[in-house]
Amino acid sequence: MPLSQEYLVSRANASRSLSDSNVQYTVYSKVVVELTISDIQSALEHAWKQMRYEEPATTLKGETKVYETPDEAALQKWLDSTFTFIVTGIPDAEELQRNELVLRAHHCTIDGVGILMLKHKFFSALVQPKSEVTFGNGYQRLAVPLPEALGNPEPPTPEQTERATTMAPVGQCQNIKCRLSLDMTAAIVQACNGKGITVATSVHAAYSLGLMKHANPLSNTPRYTTVNSFNLRDYLPAPYNKSAAANYPTTIPFTIDLPADFSQLAQALNHRCRNGVRGSPEVLELVGAYNRFLVGMVRTPRAEAAPVPTDACVSSLGVIEKYLQRSNVLGIDASLLSTFKDQLRLVYSFNDGVYGYEEPTKITEYLNHVAKVLNEELLGSAAV
Repeated sequence: MPLSQEYLVSRANASRSLSDSNVQYTVYSKVVVELTISDIQSALEHAWKQMRYEEPATTLKGETKVYETPDEAALQKWLDSTFTFIVTGIPDAEELQRNELVLRAHHCTIDGVGILMLKHKFFSALVQPKSEVTFGNGYQRLAVPLPEALGNPEPPTPEQTERATTMAPVGQCQNIKCRLSLDMTAAIVQACNGKGITVATSVHAAYSLGLMKHANPLSNTPRYTTVNSFNLRDYLPAPYNKSAAANYPTTIPFTIDLPADFSQLAQALNHRCRNGVRGSPEVLELVGAYNRFLVGMVRTPRAEAAPVPTDACVSSLGVIEKYLQRSNVLGIDASLLSTFKDQLRLVYSFNDGVYGYEEPTKITEYLNHVAKVLNEELLGSAAV
């Protein structure tokens, strides 16, 4: 879910006084690896210490970023509190060299692309460790909030506030996965290239049609409204464009009149995704004002009383190998839309405390319907 750092922290703080289980957005990522290092625990711990040096924002606590140069005792205390090595039973011969690395972090500190970048840096540190890591200049590598990285004024100008306000009208995590075959993925990519659209927008269009299929027939909704998410790292100056432990996406509202078929949806979504930021650089100037407006909006009684949206936020990690070296890993779980090892993967993330018991079955139907629509609209076949 591409939400701003300010929004994520605000939602957590707003619910803190209501219950012990306050609203938190947590990212969770698991990688299955095969490791042949003799002293694997020491190697992993050293790589994680190196991550503290390269990505000092991994030490972030609360809402402020204060850098402290650790001595050996402080470094060990941090390692003990953030890195856990767990052995479950006695592994058999097949599992002896098979391990899972799990990362759990607050979403306000890192986003999906950042997780991939952090994994790449971690695996690089694991296979090519620095013999010595000298702390002291970590403040130079701290990732700043997105509006600051973009050079947005603080506070926003009255004009920016007005323009940002008009952009957004008031209105336990589980993952269900659908992996398309190598052949089908290759065919979809080829078909999308032929139509001049991206795979991400074709998936979003197929998902939108699935929503319309299951929508209340009495709603008479004249428009489909959602948001498009954008990773802004490519628009940031160094060193922020390489920061892994940071939350650097933004969202832009998208609306299209109904009825609309697959081609119309895909072309409209593709135009927005290609030109939403690249073709409208002034959007970058409004990120700070837009985020501030959203934070203020969710604090209103009207927003708190609004029904939960039925539309999932479609977010694409793109081609994962752009950020994470393929030869370092054997598998990856991340959400929501990505291509890894030449296979398109659709992942629907949801909270099982909010959805009913029947929802996982429905979500599986949604994902299968997306694959079916892609097959019919792009490949001209009714079979998946």
